[in-house]
Amino acid sequence: AITPLGRELALSRGANVVMPIMTPIEERSKYQLYPGKPCISHGAEGCKSCLKMRISSIGKTLQSDGSWSDPPHFLYKTTK
Repeated sequence: AITPLGRELALSRGANVVMPIMTPIEERSKYQLYPGKPCISHGAEGCKSCLKMRISSIGKTLQSDGSWSDPPHFLYKTTK
């Protein structure tokens, strides 16, 4: 990572999405896009709790109710 607090910095400057690593732990080393990526050794629950803590540290909340955060109109698409 460019900076250890990159996620917090991005969220505090307007980003609204973080992308946790979902690749199985034993396979992650094969998919590293850049050195120093955070949370590569955490499983899903560890990553969730780490993200929640990091996001809370800047006064924001992690949506973790299982939804995809799609805008409300997404469910009501119409076709012509």
